Amino acid sequence: MSAISDFAAKAENLDCIHCGLCLSSCPTYTQLWREADSPRGRIYLINALRQGRIGIDRTFQEHIDLCLGCRSCESACPSGVQFERLLIEARAKMEKVMPRGGLQSLLRRVGFHYLLPYPGRLHAFFRFTRHMQKLPVTKMRKLVTPSSFIGRSLELLEDLPWIDPRSFILIGSFAALAPRRRAVAFFRGCVMNEVYFPAQLATLHVLRTAGCDIEVIREQTCCGALHEHNGYRVHARELAWQNIQGFKKLPHVPIISNSGGCGAFLKHYDSLFDVTDPRRKEAEAFSARIRDFSQFLIDLQWELPLAPLDMRITYHDPCHLIHGQGISQQPRLLLQQIPGIQYVELRRASSCCGNAGTYSLTEPGMSARVLHDKIENIAATGAQAVITANPGCMLQIQSGLRKAGLDIQVLHLAEFLSRSLRGSTHKR
Repeated sequence: MSAISDFAAKAENLDCIHCGLCLSSCPTYTQLWREADSPRGRIYLINALRQGRIGIDRTFQEHIDLCLGCRSCESACPSGVQFERLLIEARAKMEKVMPRGGLQSLLRRVGFHYLLPYPGRLHAFFRFTRHMQKLPVTKMRKLVTPSSFIGRSLELLEDLPWIDPRSFILIGSFAALAPRRRAVAFFRGCVMNEVYFPAQLATLHVLRTAGCDIEVIREQTCCGALHEHNGYRVHARELAWQNIQGFKKLPHVPIISNSGGCGAFLKHYDSLFDVTDPRRKEAEAFSARIRDFSQFLIDLQWELPLAPLDMRITYHDPCHLIHGQGISQQPRLLLQQIPGIQYVELRRASSCCGNAGTYSLTEPGMSARVLHDKIENIAATGAQAVITANPGCMLQIQSGLRKAGLDIQVLHLAEFLSRSLRGSTHKR
């Protein structure tokens, strides 16, 4: 059996004509100017592996691991090469041939298998984290080696926004605050719900003000995107199937996601199931119901009662929203409806911020280099706030701004819209 399936080779990478149009969009290539760390270079490596000319070794692993999976190469590709599917399959094969060892393996196992799929455990973990945030983290960091596990853990704790003490596992029914127009379901996510709970409340507030009755079902779990992107395809498939079955209790209604990364994966659940698998049709039907928050509001064609906000703002495109879902104009159209704002377009707004799920933990050096460029571009806008729509991006950009000493807010799109709504209050 080949290391990379013939299906992946034929359907995704053999259409690559090696034109190089993807090179300028690739974060790692533009940092290193190294062919093996470009999309076409990685495709060459994967093809060589499939043909048996090379094996999976440390060199192969390093080049594949260094990819952020941002999918900007897919947007640039004139041949429509589906690079992410190749990357995911390569990583799944690496996990089988060269499984991670040591502390990284332990952290992955605990996070991916024992925390993310269980909302109760995850909520308890972040309640504990909230108490840890009260410790003198900055002073404690001076006592340890920065590159050590403890040093990096303390840095991560310092980078986290303050965990909202009001946070709870969103479950239940939330009635429209305006004449009812639609019934919708809400996919609350996992990290989004715990780290950015105010954005969750804001999402509900905006949707309810737009005339939506909202159901948040108990049966939902982690979307599985982090599992899939890190080589744990079997576990990702299990989580996907749990979500598909859970949302059957709300047939026909749109399922709203306010996280670019979750939404992109939810919309492609069918790719987890073989074409002969009877579950694939159910996955396709489920994915067809997923709507990004901004996409849904624009399609609703409902004029929100937005009040003026005197602020200079800019917008960062999350990779999996613009490259994974093709959504770019909708957030901008919503923001530009707010009276009084000064909207400044961000240079290279669609370039990756360097978070890429767990990438900022596993590849901190490259993550920091990519983030540096993003922070410079944000600073050049003179904006008072950066608006985006993905928890990883929010966390990464907040960290970069703090370290650069820049007093610029980072807000979810829903939070900024909620601020502008007349008589804005979060009601349950």
